[in-house]
Amino acid sequence: MFVGGCVAVAVAIDPDPSSAGGEHRIVVEDADSGETVWSSPVDDGDPVAVEYTHSVHKSEVIERYEVDADDDVFRSDRMIFSTYGAGMPSQADVERTDDGRFVYRTDGSKEDLRIKPGSVAGHELVVDGERHDLVEISNEKAVIIRTEDRSLTAVFTDRVRQAVPLYT
Repeated sequence: MFVGGCVAVAVAIDPDPSSAGGEHRIVVEDADSGETVWSSPVDDGDPVAVEYTHSVHKSEVIERYEVDADDDVFRSDRMIFSTYGAGMPSQADVERTDDGRFVYRTDGSKEDLRIKPGSVAGHELVVDGERHDLVEISNEKAVIIRTEDRSLTAVFTDRVRQAVPLYT
C-alpha cells in the first residue's frame, strides 16, 4: 500500500515521464535481457573509460569517451595502448608518450558501448575517475553501456525499488 501511494505521488508530481528535472545517468544493461544491472548519475562532459587487458598481447588498453548528455551518446576521445597487435590501430596516426605507450586520437560518437567482460581481461568502467568492476557487475555476461535522461518519476521509482525489496 505504501509503495503504491509513493508511485501515485510520483506520477502526480511528474506525470510526463519525458519531462525535465530528472537526472542524466550512465546505465549498464544485460545485453540479453535488457535488465539494468548498474547505473550512476553523470553530467554532460564527464569522462568515461573502459579499461582492460588485451586478450592476445596481455597489455593494458584504455578507451576514453566523454558523456554528451544533450544527444545521449558517448563522444570518442582516444585509445591508449602499449603494444601493437590484434585489434589495435596499426595504420593509424598515433602519438608516443614518454612512458612508451601509444595514443590514438579518436573522433565520433557512439550511442552505446557493447562489451563482453571477462576475468582475464579484467574489464573496468571508469566514470568521472571512479572505477567499477564490469566483470563483477555483469557476472561475465555481455552488456550494453549507454546514457539516458531520467525523469523524476523514473528516478523516484528506482529509489523506492531499492528501499523496498518487495516492490518489483
